[in-house]
Amino acid sequence: IDNRTCEYEDGPCDTCVDSEILANDHDSDGVCDDTDDDDDNDGVTDENDLDPLDNTVCSDTDYDGCDDCSSGIYDPYNDGPDDDGNGICNSNFISGRTVYIVGNSYNEEGSLTACYWVDGSRVELPGGAWATDIVVVNGTVYASGTGEASDACYWINETRYDLPGDGGEAEAIAVEGSDVYVAGWYNNGSCYWINGQRIDLTTNGDSQAFAVGIRDDGNVYVGGYYLNNSHYVIPCFWKDGNNRTNLPIPSGGDGEVNDIAIMDGN
Repeated sequence: IDNRTCEYEDGPCDTCVDSEILANDHDSDGVCDDTDDDDDNDGVTDENDLDPLDNTVCSDTDYDGCDDCSSGIYDPYNDGPDDDGNGICNSNFISGRTVYIVGNSYNEEGSLTACYWVDGSRVELPGGAWATDIVVVNGTVYASGTGEASDACYWINETRYDLPGDGGEAEAIAVEGSDVYVAGWYNNGSCYWINGQRIDLTTNGDSQAFAVGIRDDGNVYVGGYYLNNSHYVIPCFWKDGNNRTNLPIPSGGDGEVNDIAIMDGN
């Protein structure tokens, strides 16, 4: 090989660039890169490969946080350590912790269903269209959401409890002792429920509640918005019912409260 003139090529894919011989067969499979659909030979075509020249990087089709090609070949069922054997790698786990995530997904029949995941394992919530919030107390799972009939509801473990108020949605849930608090809204406006009993907040206009928190002294705080007479959406919170406090926004702007937290009882 004369690397000064490139007069000789020692392989079918070799080329001469700036007096240097370059091999253009990344995976040495005898197929030149310009005609090879899988340059790193990991089983994923280059157009669908996150890194077509690295056989340990390609995709995460099962959304478990481990690359499907971590073993050097496309194999999403064996893409990382899986201590519990559920097909989901350990990357989603937090050492010493159990992680709960709430939401919705389509089931085998193609229907949208409420569910939550425990360390990546899906648990379907019966009779629900979607779930919005989750709290775990001493191993008991509480989740808020909306049922198949488009009415507010919540679940304790996998038992559903419907909440009064037509056309409603439950957006947040909190548990204090034996009491279950759910914030949301229904056709007449914002509200929250204590053990299934509805307490109306702002009902004289468009208003929704998205957050709930309980102080150590038992005061209930609910966050959301209402539409004022000038048709602006005003972020606000309510304390123990219809005692509403507006929150500041830029002049002419809109806003809403999506979550609320109470620290050290305050």
